[in-house]
Amino acid sequence: MKRFSVLTSLLVFCGAAWPASAQSSLASPVQVTVQPLNTKKGSGGYYSQNVVAGRALRITIQNLTPQQINGLTLRWAVVKSHMGSGSDAYRERAFGAEQQVDLKSLETKVIETDAVGASRYEWYDGGYKHGDVINGHGAQVLRDGKIIAEQLNPPTLKKAFEEIRPIKDEKK
Repeated sequence: MKRFSVLTSLLVFCGAAWPASAQSSLASPVQVTVQPLNTKKGSGGYYSQNVVAGRALRITIQNLTPQQINGLTLRWAVVKSHMGSGSDAYRERAFGAEQQVDLKSLETKVIETDAVGASRYEWYDGGYKHGDVINGHGAQVLRDGKIIAEQLNPPTLKKAFEEIRPIKDEKK
C-alpha cells in the first residue's frame, strides 16, 4: 500500500506539472479582444418610443510570437434578432464581414468596423417591442480555416457565427 501511495503521489505531481507545459505549446499565437462601440437614440412619448441603436466594434489583434504570421482571416459580426409577428420575425442573425490580416512579429492591429443598426418600436405598458434588437457581437481569427482565437459576447452566439451575412443585407 505504501508503494501505491508513493506512485500515486508521483503521478499526481507529474500530472499537475504537465498541463502547464503542454498548455503553453498549445496556446494561440494571437490574441483578439473586442470592444463594442454603441449608439442609441430614443424618441417618443409617455406610452411608447422609437429606439434607434447601432453597434460598431473596435477589434484588437495581437501577435504573441516573435515570428510574422501571414494569411489570418478576421471574421467579425454583430448579432441581432427581429421581434415581430408572422414571417418578418427571425431569431439571431449575424451581420458583419471578414478580411485578411498579416501580423508582424509582436505587432498589434486595431480595426474599427462599420456599424450594424437596429431600430425598434417599444410600448411601455406591456413591454411589447417590434423591430430589431442587438443580441451581442464577436470576432474570430482563423488560420487555415481553423479558429485560433475568438471572443464572443455572449459565448452562446457561436451558432449565429456559422453564417455571417454582409452588412448591406441587414435591411432584408
